[in-house]
Amino acid sequence: MRSHRTQTIVKTDSLGVVYQFTDCHVFDPKFNIHYKKIDTNASLLACLQGAKQIGTPDLLVFSGDLSHDKSIASYRFLAENIIKFFPTTPSYIQSGNHDDLNAMKQVFPYQNCTMKTHFRFGRWLIYLLETEALEGGWFHARISPPVYNDLKQISQDKTISDVLVFMHYNLVNLKFRDIQCGITETDQLRQAMLNTGKVRCVSSGHIHQEYHWLDRGIIYTSTPTTGFQSHLANGKESDEKIGFKRFEIFSDGSVSMDTQRICSPIKGVSVKV
Repeated sequence: MRSHRTQTIVKTDSLGVVYQFTDCHVFDPKFNIHYKKIDTNASLLACLQGAKQIGTPDLLVFSGDLSHDKSIASYRFLAENIIKFFPTTPSYIQSGNHDDLNAMKQVFPYQNCTMKTHFRFGRWLIYLLETEALEGGWFHARISPPVYNDLKQISQDKTISDVLVFMHYNLVNLKFRDIQCGITETDQLRQAMLNTGKVRCVSSGHIHQEYHWLDRGIIYTSTPTTGFQSHLANGKESDEKIGFKRFEIFSDGSVSMDTQRICSPIKGVSVKV
């Protein structure tokens, strides 16, 4: 008697695509200032143009260190060009240690660019976790007071099954890569995210380079800058290209990510797009 095996194919539906840009370090464009010999304004435009050619996402996230001179004009430059390339895409703006929150609030919200922290794709939550730089130490930060309450509410919300977190600071120490964690309460925060049972991935910026780390089912990763690339651990200048990270989330609770490298950082020249 011949036996028949039935194969079940589970269809996984994509719920949405998110692009993360970070550490733009732009300036007031009228002064033509560069950051470590990199024209960060031109580099940002190149990344936005490259991203547009790849496709239009459902959400844009800009995860801090967006301005370098902290000017209102620099944030307006950022907002105007987000709208230029992605006029209808919701764009969530997050502060970093180089940013001036008061200046940001004078520009945002700007059309579809806002400083909101929650975005839903069905049962998925996109959560922008806010941090506050500590006085006297540009590298160190604490978690904003509402975060732990937010995580508690997320864990209790039965309409949320999966969470993708964006934040400026990284939460991983990788000494062999010369990567240090700047959060004073790292263990407490990582445990709080683990306790939700829902956080699938945490993506940061801040260090201008990329890493991937898996800890107890949560992926910790970072996204390369749109401008100046950090030097390597051996002190040599990195030859990595600038870009952004593309995330896609699915109905089965899985997430895919792909770093899109657009071009080399643009050195001291302007580009027309």
